[in-house]
Amino acid sequence: MYMLRYRDGRARFYWCRKLTDNLKKNTELTNEETAQLEDFLKQGNQADDLLIDFFTEKFSPVIDSEIKSAAKTAFVTTAISQTAFYDMFSMLSVNLHLIRTIVESCGYRPSGASLLGLYVRILKATFLAGGLEEMDLEELLPLVTGNAAMKLPGLVFASAAQGTVNAFMTIRVGILTKKYLFSADGPIEMPQARKDSYKEAIDFLKKCELHKDVIAIAKKTAQGAKEAAAASVKKVFKSTKTSPLT
Repeated sequence: MYMLRYRDGRARFYWCRKLTDNLKKNTELTNEETAQLEDFLKQGNQADDLLIDFFTEKFSPVIDSEIKSAAKTAFVTTAISQTAFYDMFSMLSVNLHLIRTIVESCGYRPSGASLLGLYVRILKATFLAGGLEEMDLEELLPLVTGNAAMKLPGLVFASAAQGTVNAFMTIRVGILTKKYLFSADGPIEMPQARKDSYKEAIDFLKKCELHKDVIAIAKKTAQGAKEAAAASVKKVFKSTKTSPLT
């Protein structure tokens, strides 16, 4: 976003027009909002500020929804998997997909090299520059699994704990990507953004109520397992009756 403010005259108008076209193409606008965008372009040096505010207001809910969806996927995938390699592979896949989705949701179409650079910068800030010692798992776990988290059996608790860590990390990936793309006052200062992302990720967990979706998935999975087990028992019983032992 700050690139709009680094332009003057015709160049600024050109990029403001591109942002306006982006908004028209990638968001559902009312006739009044479309007219409002055209009016922004006539505001001279104030056009960039008006468009940035409008862009942020329109795209923030869309991106937050994508972050929540990715965090849910990260939690469930990790919680049901007991393989470290698969966990690592799935986490990498989920987070790369989230970054790309956020970029595309904003209407950007970067080159492969630019997208790769963004991948490296965001993932490095999330996974290499921080550690689990900066996280309070006892605070995080109930936010993802609900208040019953501490009553879970040992193995289930361990899976839920690992899923919580990965969901939290995925939310931080989304937050840092959003900060990077929405930076309006200049290039993002990644060290400070990384520190801020911890608290913001916790706040995001509290507001998005991820635990409700996770619990619903767990119940559905458990019910499916129960029905499969019952069907299996019924099948064995039926085969025993039709083919008695001799």
